[in-house]
Amino acid sequence: MDLLLQVSDATGSHMVVLSLTEEKVRSAAIDLVFDLLGSEDPQLVLKNGILTEGHVDDFKALQALIFDRDSEGLFIRDDLTILANGAPLDPDKPMSGVFLPAKKEGIDYKRCDLVVGSGAVTAGSGQHGSIPELGRLLFLYQIASGAQLDVTKDCPELTDIIAWAEKEALIEIDVKRAAYKLTPRGERLHSSYMEEAQSLIRRYDIFGDVDVDAAGNAHFDTGLGRDLRVAVYEMEGVDPFRARFLLGLSDGEWKDLANWIELCESEKWYREIFKAVDNALSADDIGRSVLKSVIDQGRARLRQESNF
Repeated sequence: MDLLLQVSDATGSHMVVLSLTEEKVRSAAIDLVFDLLGSEDPQLVLKNGILTEGHVDDFKALQALIFDRDSEGLFIRDDLTILANGAPLDPDKPMSGVFLPAKKEGIDYKRCDLVVGSGAVTAGSGQHGSIPELGRLLFLYQIASGAQLDVTKDCPELTDIIAWAEKEALIEIDVKRAAYKLTPRGERLHSSYMEEAQSLIRRYDIFGDVDVDAAGNAHFDTGLGRDLRVAVYEMEGVDPFRARFLLGLSDGEWKDLANWIELCESEKWYREIFKAVDNALSADDIGRSVLKSVIDQGRARLRQESNF
């Protein structure tokens, strides 16, 4: 099965996509970071089919962000933060544990998004993924949905996002419409986000209505339960804010948003969207042992349904 590791900095200025093998990701996360991202010869990574030619410069830029060097060799910068799918990367656990299942054109694969940066890789209150990243997600979604963005007019609100998308070869000009459209690469990236959302739905929607009786038995989809998805995300190491946003995009919640350009990097708008996450029950509110039992019962239910 193919495994895709997307590595980017917190601002989204640099991004690479690495193709890995099952054997490669069995090692501890810290070992993979050193062995792969710390490679002294990016051309060797390219030659092995892990990296593509167009990503070599970004690969070198990310190396400079992650590593420093002293008389003993490379070391990871002290203030570096690494998030895997929105959660802090555990350096001692196998890298394989952070890859999520995905599917494209009927082909199953696994993917992981690593975001690296100095200090906390967050935005606003420090609770969720960076606003620039969410703005890029919204931008790609709107262009994919047919939003008309006239290339003959200046759009100062999107200057940084458009520059990023052009640098990453995600957009091009549709001459007939005089508007931006996604390139094949942009379409693949947008599709990967939609697939990520569908994976979240398959794995976690069952926890959107959970009623736990006095004996600890979990009853799902009764209409009488509580939404425990945010708490489950917390237990599973999934960023609940990113998950909320991806699900909103997948559901078409902002498909016909007339003022999407102004809202792309509006912290006020994102805070409004994320109120439900802020107010949701946490793992500690429910009790981690209780929640673990609920997760186990939910997974058993999903396995049972999949067998049918």
